[in-house]
Amino acid sequence: MKKKLLKRFIRFSKKFKGLVKKIKAFYPNLDSNLDSCNIKLSAEDFLGVNLVRSILISSVFFIILVIYFYFSEKIMVFKKLPFLFLLSFIVFFLAFLIFNNSPKLMAKNKIKRLEKELPEFIQQLYIRVTAGMPLYAGIENIAQKNYGEISDLARRIVAYVKGGMNEVEALERISKEMPSKKLSKLFWQITNSIKSGADISKTLNLMAQDLEKEQIISIDEFSSKLTPLTMMYLLLTIIFPALGTSFLIIISSLFGGGIRKEFLWILPIYVIIINMVFFRLMNKIKQNINI
Repeated sequence: MKKKLLKRFIRFSKKFKGLVKKIKAFYPNLDSNLDSCNIKLSAEDFLGVNLVRSILISSVFFIILVIYFYFSEKIMVFKKLPFLFLLSFIVFFLAFLIFNNSPKLMAKNKIKRLEKELPEFIQQLYIRVTAGMPLYAGIENIAQKNYGEISDLARRIVAYVKGGMNEVEALERISKEMPSKKLSKLFWQITNSIKSGADISKTLNLMAQDLEKEQIISIDEFSSKLTPLTMMYLLLTIIFPALGTSFLIIISSLFGGGIRKEFLWILPIYVIIINMVFFRLMNKIKQNINI
């Protein structure tokens, strides 16, 4: 959303300030989710903007419906106004819910991507520290590269340090903003090493080894779950349709009938649905075990 339009939305949303404060009570983690997504808005402003956007969308939807019924249905539009208002309210409610929950979904996906890239972050940091760079210089160097989420993470740490925090405070701040147990654990180990004066390169090396072991365990878990799923997939998409079709052909020939044309349409639809469910399930399992 463009800055000028966003400012107008924020300014207009101030008219609903009391309502927005009441709505905020239903989203206690909104501030942390906005921080995780790097959205530079307060929770009140974000909810206010979403309220204005939802009102705008539902109003446009209502106008389109009125125009449609006026020209296509040869009846008085006012007879359908209650129905049109109801539809517009449903659109408003759904749009408002989707907009408000988008930071939560974005933060969740961002954390999943970040946790997958944490081993690369620790490895890159370890390489730089063992090459003679101080810890902050190594983080700053990663921030200047294009490593995806880990570079974004490094940029946030650098921004906090340049804003007046030391390395420990910046890492602790990031740990609070990003609701990730794995990230918090790693940054806790780094900050403890800095506070105790331990060799940070040894700490990073141990962390990299631990993350590598976790990835190997995750791959083994995925493989163990993949075998029964593969057997089920073969059974439902190949064996069952093939045997079922053969059985129906034999039965229909014995009783002098034939396979109905509807069956020829149902079978490919069934196979497509099973494939969609299977691949959805596979992606969900893969995301949950972080590989």
